[in-house]
Amino acid sequence: MHFQPQREGLGLFFRPTSLKMIYVEQLHQIISALLNKKIAASSGGSER
Repeated sequence: MHFQPQREGLGLFFRPTSLKMIYVEQLHQIISALLNKKIAASSGGSER
């Protein structure tokens, strides 16, 4: 079975998947930032 290339890239077929990947990436960045902030706050800033 051969598939013909689409004219406009991946088109609508992959759009929901790419949106999910963007959402997961943003969520990961937010969680990482919150954890880093929590760790910094709990350390009291006295680490050298």
